[in-house]
Amino acid sequence: MTTVNGRPEIQHNWEEEYRKQMKYRLSEVVSEYLQDEEISILEFYHDLTDEIKSLVDYHKKYQEKAEGMLSLISFTQTDSDAT
Repeated sequence: MTTVNGRPEIQHNWEEEYRKQMKYRLSEVVSEYLQDEEISILEFYHDLTDEIKSLVDYHKKYQEKAEGMLSLISFTQTDSDAT
């Protein structure tokens, strides 16, 4: 099938491709940890849990900020409705 400009239409599942690449990147990181003779299993565990905790904290910070904005907007709307 061709497009209006005569170019071929490309059918590709980009979401599937992204997931494959993401898994590949994870595989590369895990392999690095396994092949580094100076890093123990426990250090890998701690690095992984620290990174996950860091992500939780990062997103919690922005969740709290967004909730504050929403609360302010809701309060302002309620306040203006009362007048």
